[in-house]
Amino acid sequence: MNKYQLYKFSLIAGIVLVILGAFYKTQHHTGASEFLITGMLISLVYVIIGLSEISRDEKKTLFAKLLWLLGFILFTAIAGIVYYYTDIRKHISKDSPENE
Repeated sequence: MNKYQLYKFSLIAGIVLVILGAFYKTQHHTGASEFLITGMLISLVYVIIGLSEISRDEKKTLFAKLLWLLGFILFTAIAGIVYYYTDIRKHISKDSPENE
């Protein structure tokens, strides 16, 4: 599993676990906090991968990099989804074994 596939997996798993944790929290189920904490920790994986890819990208200006950083901090899931569809998906389709 490369970092782009890990990004996709952690994005999906993190969002699902955070939504489940929030839903369980509103229903006062036991274990809701564990879902939320696990989802947030998994979300850290795609945030770190995304921000490291953005910082290494020489095509992006400093202003664009700062906007992505702010987006990942304030709107974690939304920025993760947007970054997946704008940049990460290209790498996944390029690295797939069908194209080799």
